[in-house]
Amino acid sequence: MSLSINWSLLDTQLAEALESFLNARLGDLDSPYIRNVQVSGFKWGDAAPEVTLLDLTDPYEDFYWQDDGPAAAAAGSVAPTPAVSAATSPTHLHHPATGTASGTATPRSTSPYASDPNVGNGTGGNGPLPRSPTDVQIHVHVAYKGSIELELQLDLGAPLPGGGGGSLWLPMNVRLRGIHLDALFAFAWVNGDRLSWCLLETEDESGSTNIIKALHIETSVGDATRQRLHNVSKVERFLVDQIHRLLDAECVWPNYHTVLLQR
Repeated sequence: MSLSINWSLLDTQLAEALESFLNARLGDLDSPYIRNVQVSGFKWGDAAPEVTLLDLTDPYEDFYWQDDGPAAAAAGSVAPTPAVSAATSPTHLHHPATGTASGTATPRSTSPYASDPNVGNGTGGNGPLPRSPTDVQIHVHVAYKGSIELELQLDLGAPLPGGGGGSLWLPMNVRLRGIHLDALFAFAWVNGDRLSWCLLETEDESGSTNIIKALHIETSVGDATRQRLHNVSKVERFLVDQIHRLLDAECVWPNYHTVLLQR
C-alpha cells in the first residue's frame, strides 16, 4: 500500500533540528582522515519520497529494552512537539552487544535481550518496558530521487610524506545533492512515548547492500584565501565510502535509534 507524504510540512525549523541532530552524531565520528565535521546548511527540496507500507507486526523485543540511562528520565521535561518535529526530542542510539544481520524484513541479530523472559513485562528503569495493546511496528519501503541538499564543512587529513606519521589537515567544503535512496525501514511505536527506527539491510539484483544508490558530491579543498582544489574525484569517492560506513554503523539493524516523545 502506497503512503502519501505532505512534504511541504518539512519546514525550516525541522531542517534546523535535523542539522543539530546530525552535528551531534557527526561530532562522535571516529576517523583518522576526517575531523571537525559540521553541517552548515540543509534544504528539503520539493520532491517527496515514494513510500510503500509492506508489513504491520509486533515490535522487535530489542525496542522494549530501556538502556537510555539518565537521558530517559529527563524526557519528562521535554516540551510537547508535533509529530513532524519529533526530531527535536531526545534521541538515543543503540549498539547491541552482539549480533549480525541478514534478510529483508526480518531482524538479523541474536539480541542480547531476546532470551530474557522479562522483556515486555517490566515496569521501567534500565530494564524491559511493559507491552501495550497499542504497540505496533511497520515496515516500509522508501524510494527517493529528490533535490535534498546538504552542505558540510570539515577537515580532511592527508598523511605526511616520508612515512614518519602525522597528517596534514586541510579545510574542506562539501555539498551533497542528487541523492537516490532505496531502503527498507522499520518503525516501532512502543509504550505510547517511544518511536524506535532502523534500516533493514536488503540486496538488489547486483548483490549490493548499499542503501544510497547514487549521490552527487561537490568538493572544495583548501583555504579560501589561497588556491583551492575543486571536485577531486578520489576525495569524493572516499567520502561516499565513509557515508556508507556511517549509515551501516549508526542506522542498520541491529543498530537503531529511539526518539522519546512527550505524552
